Amino acid sequence: MDSPNLTQLLIGHPFYAAAAARVSDVVRRTLDGEQQILPLCGPSRVGKTYATLPAQQQFPPQQDGAKRTVPWLYIKMAQAPSLSSLPRAILKAAGMGAWASRHGGPEVLTGYAQDAVSRLGVRFLVIDEFHHYAEKGAKASALDAANAVKNFVDQTGLSCILPGLPSTMALLNRDEQLRARALAPHHFLPYVWAIENHRASFEAVLADILGHLENSGFAFSVSPDFAIRVYTSSGGRIGMVVKLLNEACDLARANKLINTAIMRKAHGQAVRHETESANPFVGPVSDADALASFIKLMHESGYTAEFLIQVAQAEGADPAFIDSLLKLTKMANTKKLQGRFGC
Repeated sequence: MDSPNLTQLLIGHPFYAAAAARVSDVVRRTLDGEQQILPLCGPSRVGKTYATLPAQQQFPPQQDGAKRTVPWLYIKMAQAPSLSSLPRAILKAAGMGAWASRHGGPEVLTGYAQDAVSRLGVRFLVIDEFHHYAEKGAKASALDAANAVKNFVDQTGLSCILPGLPSTMALLNRDEQLRARALAPHHFLPYVWAIENHRASFEAVLADILGHLENSGFAFSVSPDFAIRVYTSSGGRIGMVVKLLNEACDLARANKLINTAIMRKAHGQAVRHETESANPFVGPVSDADALASFIKLMHESGYTAEFLIQVAQAEGADPAFIDSLLKLTKMANTKKLQGRFGC
């Protein structure tokens, strides 16, 4: 292989470990007889789905003669979902695609799905990107989608993990009983460059990734401020760091030298279409650029400035940084903010 596939690595870091620990708690309490519903919220590419993998690996499918058990079931909701989308996805993930193709409305398909999880001994259901039901274009109302999940877990006794954008909580809040049964959401967030311990964690995991690449034969010829440039490119998301460096490895597969020109092209090919940001591997980059990248990402993900202030205060951020967030709150509807932060 000319270049390693970094996406196959399970990269541990403090925010990942915290999210994985919440999932582990769901497993422990489920095995003790409790039913759990955990919203796992955060921007895209922070690693929410990866945080469920250590638990998933404890419950592989098993075949004992003619009997098959699938304790852990993972599904991913498509965009513009209907009420039939949820049971169809469950049936396909359970290996019962023929049932998913049968004619019938949501009630009929849900009955098939309930029967399938009962036969297979499913204990845990991960519904990834459930937030699509809250988006424009969804073919089911948010209330109906929340009711569907509540009724399904009621009938099956499953524990459920819901990785997605923070709009997932808007769905849960549509159904009072579902909201009451769900745990408080765990927010798996990007690192904040302006918070000292966040920056140290980000730089440590970046160093680990670079060390892995160097052990794989790659060399780096980059500027001393490489870390803040990678941060600004990724918005503090380790998953996006992986995507960026994976692209760089592919571009440098001939001579295995990753330099600024390679990183500039990697950002343009792998990241820019998702962030629509200026290329941080061109020209100077400052702390203000890192802040702008983070704020823009969080706003587009659905987080409010007030929420960010709460996070910063809880993390013991420098008062000057909190003050800058307060100013952003006051500027929230101004063209100046829209022009600088894209929100």
